[in-house]
Amino acid sequence: MKNPLYDHDLDALPPTDPGSGHAGQAGPKPVPGASKVDGGKSACGPAKVVDRKRRSRQVAGLVALILVSLASLTGGPGKPTARRAAIVAPRPIPPVPPRPPAYRAANMPSMPARVVVPRSTPPVAVPLPIEEVPEPWPAVSFEELKSLREEYRRMPVLRLQVIMDGVRRVCASEDHRRPGWRDYPLEFAIDEMVFRVMHATRRPNLELPVRFGQPSDGEPGSREVALKVSGKESGQGVSRSILLVDGDVDMTFISDCLIVATGKVRFQHGSGNVILAGEIGTLSERGRERDGRPIRPSVLMAETSIFVHDAENLITSAPEGIRGTFLRNMASINSLIEFQHQTGFAKYASKLVDLRRSPLSGGQAGRVRGRGGMAEGAPRPTSSGGRTSGRR
Repeated sequence: MKNPLYDHDLDALPPTDPGSGHAGQAGPKPVPGASKVDGGKSACGPAKVVDRKRRSRQVAGLVALILVSLASLTGGPGKPTARRAAIVAPRPIPPVPPRPPAYRAANMPSMPARVVVPRSTPPVAVPLPIEEVPEPWPAVSFEELKSLREEYRRMPVLRLQVIMDGVRRVCASEDHRRPGWRDYPLEFAIDEMVFRVMHATRRPNLELPVRFGQPSDGEPGSREVALKVSGKESGQGVSRSILLVDGDVDMTFISDCLIVATGKVRFQHGSGNVILAGEIGTLSERGRERDGRPIRPSVLMAETSIFVHDAENLITSAPEGIRGTFLRNMASINSLIEFQHQTGFAKYASKLVDLRRSPLSGGQAGRVRGRGGMAEGAPRPTSSGGRTSGRR
């Protein structure tokens, strides 16, 4: 590209005469064969000077060309630009035509079907059936209770059958679930039996461990007396409870309980209990003690027989006999005793109580009664101390 300000061809110019200093004029031709010896002038000297000048002019032309180009673009310092770049609007993006449905269905990835979860409705609370509140047990006047107690005291002989019939009556009904329920005929019959045993054995400290409706005694860990009425009772252990059972009782441990059962009562260990049953069997039974001193004996009374392996501070009575192994401080009423080792044993005969089953109750009758309701041939009241063995 040729510079418009310098558009002639430097190569086409004639050689410059170094002598004249004017371009375009022909100078003297170099003499062939001249050398530096001839005054330092040679045919090659003027040509090199021309080449240097020509290159200088080319460089100056290029610099001028660059300056002119820059001036045309920036307008120069302090001068408005005559020529400005045109503002080009952004090129619009052409719309993409939608693809046909068949193409989209064939090429788009399959999406999982949307699972519509039904809105959970809150559960409807069904009101509980309103149970009829049982009517409270009618109150009994003091005069009626006094009359009932006098009636028991006037009885010449109190039979254990009366208490067993009361248990059957209670278990056959639902009256015990009513608030304030009390079966005073049954309560007074049990109280009268314990009262007569106390007088027969001369044990003034004999009393029931718990009573109907008795609250907590206020001692640490004590609770209200529990009442259980059922046809059969079994479990690991029970304490401070009243069990009225028209059937059998099978427990591991019994403590401070009143148990009246028409069937058999079996337990392994007991202390401070009053048990009236058809038959009794236990490994160990001891009266209640405090600081190593007996404060209240236990009572085991059965319609048939009693077996106790180890007993201490105990009162027993069974028409068909009592069998034991180690007996200490024990008393029996109207019973035959068979034991191996005993210490402090006493036997009593009383006309006030009769534990034999009645033939009408389905049980076997006891021995033929002698005078005063005692079993025929029953021993008279005796007491013994020391160590003996055998059968009495």
